[in-house]
Amino acid sequence: MIGSTLLHYTVDAQLGQGGMGTVYRARDTLLNRTVALKVLTAESDDAMRRLLHEARSAAAFNHPNSVAIYSVEHHGSTSFIVMEHVAGTPLDSVIPPDGLPIDRAIQFACDISEAIDEATRAVTAGATFSHPRTVVGTIGYLAPEQITGAPSGPRSDVFALGAVIFQMIVGQPPFRRDAASARPSCGPLFSEGSDAALRFCSRGARRTAQGAASTRRFSIGWTGISGL
Repeated sequence: MIGSTLLHYTVDAQLGQGGMGTVYRARDTLLNRTVALKVLTAESDDAMRRLLHEARSAAAFNHPNSVAIYSVEHHGSTSFIVMEHVAGTPLDSVIPPDGLPIDRAIQFACDISEAIDEATRAVTAGATFSHPRTVVGTIGYLAPEQITGAPSGPRSDVFALGAVIFQMIVGQPPFRRDAASARPSCGPLFSEGSDAALRFCSRGARRTAQGAASTRRFSIGWTGISGL
């Protein structure tokens, strides 16, 4: 894909890859600007519906912690979202092997959750985020209902944020990413840092279960967690 041209977008680098697609940096030769393209990994009617749903949901709100959606395009058999490109370092490259200081991890979590909550409010109340019997997403960050193919929603975002917080604090993700399973990986689960992360996430899950699902509520409830 790198070096190829999709319509008037020239792809020059790969930025990341998930369960649904791959994100590339590209040059918009028409408007003379750098953009990001999320290209579907596999083309199908269902995948196209999901791509459109994701683009429409993201385009329904504006937030400084979320990229802007420019368009959804097709080139031959390739479908992709054109979005704002934000230069920077991926989060997994910022996290050291032994994890981030908890205060910094909490700040990142709050920044992420603000954008997720804004997106959740923009989505029609009661809408599901995935179709039953279909597993879509990045293994290791999927909630149990997503793994089993059951309908998902805002609480699935809380689960995913919890997995990211765990990784920020411990330095490794809490779940395996090489299989469609929620089974914990053995390595990081028995360290002092991971124990603190697990207590943080379990408290967040309990508090969230008592009220409306909110990633913001999940992440800011324990700003004094550095004492764990």
